[in-house]
Amino acid sequence: YKLSRDELVNAGVIVFWIDLGCRKADVDNPIIEERIAALSLLLEIWLSFPNVVEEKAEYADFIIKLMQRANRDKNSSVQYISIGLLFKLLETFAIEKNPYAPIAYKTLTFALVENHQRSHIRELIMANFKTVLEMFNTIPVNILLEPLIKQIRTSEGITFSYNVYD
Repeated sequence: YKLSRDELVNAGVIVFWIDLGCRKADVDNPIIEERIAALSLLLEIWLSFPNVVEEKAEYADFIIKLMQRANRDKNSSVQYISIGLLFKLLETFAIEKNPYAPIAYKTLTFALVENHQRSHIRELIMANFKTVLEMFNTIPVNILLEPLIKQIRTSEGITFSYNVYD
């Protein structure tokens, strides 16, 4: 198993897959299914080969940017998938104490703030944050709460109303 992993890395297959995934996940790709598959592939590569992705910081940074763009996508399927993938990344990175865990956390925090008016996405993010915060009590909640409280204050009665879930 280790030998075949090393062979994939040494032969440049992983880097090829990263490049292909980045091209196919881009918002310019009109085929939604390809974009979703590419985002999933990039996440699985990062989780399986973190040293390859993080060896060149531009790979990791670009994958995060792709996820951020996907969080803002006009297609809700792309949004749901990217949010789920980011939470998977956050959970794994929190366990491994990966230096990219805070970036995934902040990306999800901004997704929550940006989607405060869209209750279905907000509830998805909040439910996942609840699970993550219960699993990892060392995650600083203030990073999540400060922008969220500010957003609630500025939009109260306009695009946001309280409900039992919130």
